[in-house]
Amino acid sequence: MSISIEQVLADAKRLVERLRSHDTAADALIQQTTGLNKRIETMTEFQEEIEEMNNIARHRPRTALILGIQRENRQIRQLQEENAELVASLKQHQAALDLIMSSYREQITRIRSAHKSEQDLLEKHSHETQESSQYIQKILEMAAVMQRAATSDESYCFQMEEMVSKLEYENQGLRELLRITKSVAKSVVSGPSSPQSAQSDDSSSKEQTSILHNRTVILSSPTLGISNKVEIKSPDPEPQEGAVVISEKVQTSVEAQGDHSSKASRPNPVDEVDTREESGGSGGTRVGGGGTLDLMAQEEEVNSETRNRRLLRVQPLMQKVQTKTITMALGRWVVVLVVVVVEQ
Repeated sequence: MSISIEQVLADAKRLVERLRSHDTAADALIQQTTGLNKRIETMTEFQEEIEEMNNIARHRPRTALILGIQRENRQIRQLQEENAELVASLKQHQAALDLIMSSYREQITRIRSAHKSEQDLLEKHSHETQESSQYIQKILEMAAVMQRAATSDESYCFQMEEMVSKLEYENQGLRELLRITKSVAKSVVSGPSSPQSAQSDDSSSKEQTSILHNRTVILSSPTLGISNKVEIKSPDPEPQEGAVVISEKVQTSVEAQGDHSSKASRPNPVDEVDTREESGGSGGTRVGGGGTLDLMAQEEEVNSETRNRRLLRVQPLMQKVQTKTITMALGRWVVVLVVVVVEQ
C-alpha cells in the first residue's frame, strides 16, 4: 500500500493537536496540584497555631483569664455607651438637619414668590414709565401748541389793538370833521334876520359861500381801506339873491386789501343830504332849522354805522375762538388743560 504525503501531513497535524491538548491538560493538573499544596500548607500552619495557643492557654492561670475577660467587658460597655451617645447625637443632628432643610425650603419658596412679585412689579413699573413718558410727551406737545396759540393770540391782540386805535383815531377825525361842518353850517344858517342889516351882511354871506364853494376835506384809513370824503360845494357859482344853497355829500369807498381781519362784509354807506331852502322877501336871506336836524341825524347814522362795522368785525372773530378742555389722568394726579384755539 502506498501512503500519500497528504495523509502523512494530516496525521502529523492530528498528532500535533493532540500533543497541544495534552500539554494544556498537564498545565491544568500542575496548577491544581500547586493550589492543593498551598491549601495543605495553610491548614497545617493553622493547625500548628491552634496547638500553640492551646498550649499557652493551658499554662495560664484562671485569675488572669477572668481579669482579662472583665477588662474586655468594661471596654465593651464603654463602647456600647459611646455607641448609644453617638446614636443620640446622630438623631439630634438628624432633627436639626430636618429643621434646617424645612427652613431652607420655606426661605426658597419665599424668595421665589418675592422674585416673581418683583418681576411683576418691574413689568408694571416699566409699563407705567412708558405710559408716563407718553403722557409727558403729549403734555409737552400740548404745551408747545398752547405756546404757539398764545403767541398767535398775542400777535392777533396786538393787531386788534392797533386796528382799534386806528379806528378810534379815524372816529375822532370823523367827529372833528362833522363838528367842523356843523359849525360851518350853523355859521351859514345864522344869517341876519332884520332887513336893515341884510345889505351889510350880504357881502359876508357871499364871502362864506365863496369859501364853502368847492371845499373838499378827505379823511382816509389805510388799515381798513376806507376813505371818507366830505365835500361842501355850491351847485351854482353865482347863487340868486336871497337864497343860499348848501350841499353836503359823504362818500365812503372801501378798497379791498389782503388783510385777514377785513374778511367780514363792510357796508358802503352813502349818505347824501341836500338841504335847499329858499325864502322870498325884501333882500332877506333865511335857512330853516331843518338843516341842523339833518346834520345831527347824519352824525347819528355815521356813529351807528361805525358800531355796526365793529360788531360785524368782532362777531366772526368770536365765532372762530374755541375753548377746549382736555383732562388726563396721570397716576394719582389729574391734569386739566384749557386750550384756546383761534382759527385763522
